[in-house]
Amino acid sequence: MTLARRLRDYFSPREFIDTSPRISDEVKYTTCYMCACRCGIKVHLKDGAIRYIEGNRDHPVNRGVICGKGASGIMQQASPAKLQKPLKRVGERGSGEFREIEWEEAITTAVEWLSSVRATDPKKLAFFTGRDQSQSLTGYWAAQFGTPNFAAHGGFCSVNMAAAGMYTLGGSFWEFGEPDWARTRFFMMFGVAEDHDSNPIKIGLSGLRRRGAKFVSVNPVRTGYSAIADEWIGIRPGTDGLFVLSLVHELLKADRIDVDYLGRYTNAGWLVIQAPGTADDGLFARNEAGEPLVLEPSGSLASGMAAGIAARLVGETVLPDGRRAVPVFQLVAERYLDSGYAPEAVAETCGVPAATIRRLAAEMARTAFEEEIELAVPWTDWAGRRHETMRGRPVSLHAMRGISAHSNGFQTCRALHLLQILLGTIDVPGGWRYKSPHPKPAPPGPKPAGRPEQVAPGKPLSGIPLGYPLSPEDLILDAEGRPFRIDKAFSWDAPIAAHGMMHMVIQNAWKGDPYPIDTLFMYMTNMAWNSAMNTAETMRMLADKDPATGEYRIPRIIYSDAYYSETVAYADLVLPDTTYLERWDCISLLDRPIGGVEGPADAIRQPILAPDRDVRPFQDVLIEIGAHLGLRGFVTPEGGPRYPGGYPDYIVNHERRPGIGPLAGWRGVEGENAGRGAPNPQQLERYIANGCFWKDDLPEDQLYFKHANKAYLETAVTMGLMDKPDPIVLQLYVEPLQRFRLAARGHGSVLPQETHRERIETYFDPLPFWYMPFEESRIDRNVFPLHALTQRPMQMYHSWHSQNAWLRQILGNNRLFVNRTIGRALGLAEDDWVWLSSHHGRIRVPTKLMDGVNPDTVWTWNAIGKRSGAWNLAPDSPEFRKGFLLNHLISELLPLDGGYSYANADPITGQAAWYDLRVRIDRVPQGEGDITIPSFKMLEHPASLGHPPGILRYFAGDCGRPTQ
Repeated sequence: MTLARRLRDYFSPREFIDTSPRISDEVKYTTCYMCACRCGIKVHLKDGAIRYIEGNRDHPVNRGVICGKGASGIMQQASPAKLQKPLKRVGERGSGEFREIEWEEAITTAVEWLSSVRATDPKKLAFFTGRDQSQSLTGYWAAQFGTPNFAAHGGFCSVNMAAAGMYTLGGSFWEFGEPDWARTRFFMMFGVAEDHDSNPIKIGLSGLRRRGAKFVSVNPVRTGYSAIADEWIGIRPGTDGLFVLSLVHELLKADRIDVDYLGRYTNAGWLVIQAPGTADDGLFARNEAGEPLVLEPSGSLASGMAAGIAARLVGETVLPDGRRAVPVFQLVAERYLDSGYAPEAVAETCGVPAATIRRLAAEMARTAFEEEIELAVPWTDWAGRRHETMRGRPVSLHAMRGISAHSNGFQTCRALHLLQILLGTIDVPGGWRYKSPHPKPAPPGPKPAGRPEQVAPGKPLSGIPLGYPLSPEDLILDAEGRPFRIDKAFSWDAPIAAHGMMHMVIQNAWKGDPYPIDTLFMYMTNMAWNSAMNTAETMRMLADKDPATGEYRIPRIIYSDAYYSETVAYADLVLPDTTYLERWDCISLLDRPIGGVEGPADAIRQPILAPDRDVRPFQDVLIEIGAHLGLRGFVTPEGGPRYPGGYPDYIVNHERRPGIGPLAGWRGVEGENAGRGAPNPQQLERYIANGCFWKDDLPEDQLYFKHANKAYLETAVTMGLMDKPDPIVLQLYVEPLQRFRLAARGHGSVLPQETHRERIETYFDPLPFWYMPFEESRIDRNVFPLHALTQRPMQMYHSWHSQNAWLRQILGNNRLFVNRTIGRALGLAEDDWVWLSSHHGRIRVPTKLMDGVNPDTVWTWNAIGKRSGAWNLAPDSPEFRKGFLLNHLISELLPLDGGYSYANADPITGQAAWYDLRVRIDRVPQGEGDITIPSFKMLEHPASLGHPPGILRYFAGDCGRPTQ
């Protein structure tokens, strides 16, 4: 140190601070996993340890933006809860007593258990995964094993939204589509919490606000996005569909719909048979080629798929066989012009004034029809018609779990799409746009595999267990018409359960309904805690024994996770996973891609660090188990492992069909192809050199009207995104739903039992409608007068992050937020404790009064409360003492109505109805208690985790790693 500096430091009263420290000596690129956004990140390393995480400015998802979650990936890596070695249970289930074992024993045990199942009855394996982002691999593995019992988290997250969109327009909100952020002028958002897609939405909203576009948020709770909206509509939970259909009523009444768009791109003109009592009633009239018929202005019939046809949208005709038929649009107009959808008729139910509904409809119409956008970009549609410009109506919508997680969510999502289509705002400038690889055909495909005749010892399924049924013949039923899957997906309980029904697996396996299983295999899903309805009972069922035999009702449980979550304690065999910074991952077009409106894209994760524990990436372990089991897709013809290099080997060399693999970039032996091509041995290296992502930008003339754009449809086929360059016709009227209704009326070869007929007849309406959520309709609403919701905060995602040392400092415990007026009427002051009761149970929780919440609604943050002993947190952690879950109040089954135990779910898709909960508040007497109830016995944890540190010091020591 120089003499001048010594003298300066000696005489200065302040500590010297280096304002330009050396942050890192190496920077690596990868993809974030702190939520499902999948942003690109740059990880700064110094002396082999992580020092800093920032956003990748070149990445198409976040463009350099990083949120608090993403930056806190350092503490996810430093978590004291990380599992250290494979574990085998030695105590009772739920005790947390394990012995550590070596990987050889762990793999051998798993293979022994699974071999016997596969050799005798493959369906007795139930394989269910959480938010793992590798569902193309796990679904493929399940199919190769031969079990139909596979699903992921979508069944309790957003299948209503996804299925409604896929059956209507071949895409959906969030991952499959987004607003035209740069051009929209009226944006309405429904039920979106701040944890999902947060960076792209924040980027989009900031640009939207700078441009002066109007932003309306429809949400019972005013947080995050809603707090910066121009207008907040504090709607009653579960009534969004009724509100939207009232907007439709106003638009139809004012004749503010895009008739040209309807005639050109939708099935508005297709003729629907009106023949009550017959097997074709409500189906489309078709010609001999199977094409839907339309009515020409002259009164003659023509194919609705013929180019240049100007179909009538109203009117009645008599078909050649004498049956009556009318266009779809006439049915739409007749239904929604009914006075029952008028603003005055719905206002009280929705909690939105009639004047507000009328004004919003008028604003929406004015923006759509008086501020039309026209781009000087010529394009040609599927029929060969050249258009000199691209014209669009700048109104867009976005929605997420807030509308999806209700028992009426499927039809509510359909109502939103109906509104978009009537305005002509699907994939147009200023409207809602498809994110590649969508659009897909509507109705969609493929159909689910796993019917009884396809399940046999030692044999793979003929396809993937999840899919989209188009008729009762596609259901997964046994010979007596009963459910054949353990979760009862694709049965009459939930015919279009496109993502499965994960929330029903443990209940059904415990009951042996529809049959007992042998092994429950789970990955990254905290099903014993925050991912469970009826939490206490779920834990009891996982640990319950048959009194006659003394054996566990669920004989074997294998679980893989990176952290010591509440669910680990209930496993018999634990396969410890790596963190997202220690493994290869593939964000694939076959699965959950990062494609955008400008073109297809995908990404990888690369290992930034080597694990400092005896853990392995779950994907590697699954592939190794598959090879030991001799699964056809994981062994060579000679019987050796097909992917000896593990998951990176699979990513590069696996082909789902010729030329189509997990990654679309740099395909071909030299990396010369995009989308389709032979495996490229250097593919991963090309991704790493490009910042761990690939993106293909579509030409200007393919950016809009993708559902009908000839050039885009041909490009999609060339790249392997679609099989045929046929147009995707937007479905105002979803015919497959009517096929299920006809079965309920006694028509067809596959019929529901009498128990289910009224339910199918009522809810499988091919036009969207609103009905009261099931729990609300089955309980005494005077006894339980309030709705109760959870939502995830922007700074946390699932239970992974509420154990993160940095994020816990922001939100270490949660409260029940109560509308200030309602709270005062109940005699509540700030920070009072209350008993919160539902028809299912009660909990004791702290409260907080606020203004920005619907008066009939209470809410809290999700997944903050923990079970004592889990996550290697200190015993006095606030998450244990003052954190809580609403899950304890939610039943996975509905209150009995007619004797059949239906899931607390949407009747069409089986989506878990988390947000249908109704509750009552009772004040806790002063001084009675200040700890949340219920509380559970403290879990033991493996000795290798050590004691939870009192203070987690990051980079406090010379080793560059967390110290105690």
